[in-house]
Amino acid sequence: MKIAVIMSGYIKNYDHLLSWSGLLNSLEGFDFKIFGCCYDRYVNARTWASDVDLSNSPMLDFDFVDKFYTKIKYVSEESSEHCNENRIYKQWKNVKDGLTLCKEYEKENSLKFDLIFRSRPDINLNYLTPNELIEIFENFNNSESWDVVWKKDWEVLGRNQIMTKILSLVDYYHEYHNLPCFIEKAEKHKKSENYKKSGVRFSMESEALLHYHIKNQCQINGLKFKRKHWSRIRRSYLHRAYGTYNKMLKNIEMFNSKFPKNIK
Repeated sequence: MKIAVIMSGYIKNYDHLLSWSGLLNSLEGFDFKIFGCCYDRYVNARTWASDVDLSNSPMLDFDFVDKFYTKIKYVSEESSEHCNENRIYKQWKNVKDGLTLCKEYEKENSLKFDLIFRSRPDINLNYLTPNELIEIFENFNNSESWDVVWKKDWEVLGRNQIMTKILSLVDYYHEYHNLPCFIEKAEKHKKSENYKKSGVRFSMESEALLHYHIKNQCQINGLKFKRKHWSRIRRSYLHRAYGTYNKMLKNIEMFNSKFPKNIK
C-alpha cells in the first residue's frame, strides 16, 4: 500500500521527525513518502501558533530536515505572498502546497498513492503502536469502510481522490467565510478580549472549516466519512496541551465534552 504523508507547518522538535521516521520505517508492506511546505525557522516547541515570532527564531537545519522529507518546500513569513492573511489561511495554504508536491511526485513517477495522511511535523506519533497504525491503514482495504476519518484539524486520513479535495480547503476559505454560520461566529469573536491576539476569525476556526468542508465534499461525491477519536490520541493531545499528568487528570472532564466519539 502506497501512502503519502502531508506534513506542513512549523518544525518545533527534530525528535518528532525521528519518531515519525522510526515508526513508519517499522511498518512492513507499506511504502510511505513524506511531503510538506514548512517554515524555514525552528520554533520553540512550547510556543503556541498565535505567539510564534519567526523573525527571532533560528534557521532550520536544512540538511537534517531534507533527509526526512521526500519533497519539501520552505517558506518564510516575510516572503509569503499571503502575509496579510490570518494564520488559519496560511496553515491550509501550506497544506495545499504540500499536497501539490505530492501530486508532482505522482506525475513524475507514474504512480498513484492509495491513501493520503495529513498530519503536522510538531506532532509526535509515540501514542500509536505499529499494530494500531497498521490496523487503521488496512481498514481502508475494506470496501465497506469509511472514505475519510479525522481527528480535529491536524490528523486526517483518507483515500487519494477525496483527500485531494479535502486538503485543498484553502481554495474555499473565503467562500466559506461568506456563509451565514461563519459570519455569525466571526461577529461574536470580535467582541472577545483576545480577538486581535488570537490571529483567527473565531475560536476553533480551522476545526469548524475542516468539518464543514469534509461533510460538503463527501456529500457532493457520495462518500462516507466519520470523525474518529482514538482514545490514545485523545490522551496524547491532553498531555501535550497541559504538560503534566496531574494537570491532564484535572482537565479530562472538561475536555471530554469536546471529544465526542463521533459527530452525526
